[in-house]
Amino acid sequence: IETALSLGFDLAAIAPISLPEKDTTAFKDFVAEGRHGTMEYLARNLELRLDPRSLMHDAKSALVLGSFYRTPESDAALENARVKIARYAHTGEYHDLLRERGRKLGRALKQKLPGLRCRFCIDTAPLAERVLGRLAGLGFQGKNTNLIHPGRGSFFFISVLLIGQELTPGVPALDRCGSCRICIDACPTGALTEYKIDARKCISYLTIERRSPMPDELREHVQGWMFGCDVCQEVCPYNRTASYGAGWPSPDPGVVRLMESASEE
Repeated sequence: IETALSLGFDLAAIAPISLPEKDTTAFKDFVAEGRHGTMEYLARNLELRLDPRSLMHDAKSALVLGSFYRTPESDAALENARVKIARYAHTGEYHDLLRERGRKLGRALKQKLPGLRCRFCIDTAPLAERVLGRLAGLGFQGKNTNLIHPGRGSFFFISVLLIGQELTPGVPALDRCGSCRICIDACPTGALTEYKIDARKCISYLTIERRSPMPDELREHVQGWMFGCDVCQEVCPYNRTASYGAGWPSPDPGVVRLMESASEE
């Protein structure tokens, strides 16, 4: 954990490799009810996603990592935007940044533990990273379905280093939403119910994943979001105090210009 934090990750904790039945059932229900929309890769990789060992057969532990992507500059860019892009996409290809951190972490751990087998995974891999994050104690899964760190909020990427060694897991995070339903009430398209999301109504899905024209009854509620949506995170009480990433880059100037000059049409 100390090595991960020294290499730029903001959060790090150990999770067991097996997922609880309630979580595997919830994800199966998400697909069975069609709430995944046209994201067929979720249905196609369903069984893989529910067992981390499908990605590394001898994995025995998971080091779950958090990288905060919110920056003061990204907040300012959204305040001045004519059309909005979700904060996670402000730096462009974030996958490259995470992979580089992951490579450094893997090399560092192998130097300390020769023969260690590990595999670094980001959101392109079929992995239930938010469940692993909760099991590790990195945060709790809120009613908006995001993983929320109780002291630092939810504007962070989750990556996972699968490790072929038994490590002591952290304490699973407890739900801290209580009776709050601000995110549910604030969702412009009504995509949220308690601890569930219907991707077919989610602005992020509609502006990124959906290939056919957006339904008119949803288009009128997009509120200027052109790529992704941050509403359910912006209104969350746990994000009221901004938590910025350690060394995360400022927004790409081209992205900022696009938001300032683009037309909602």
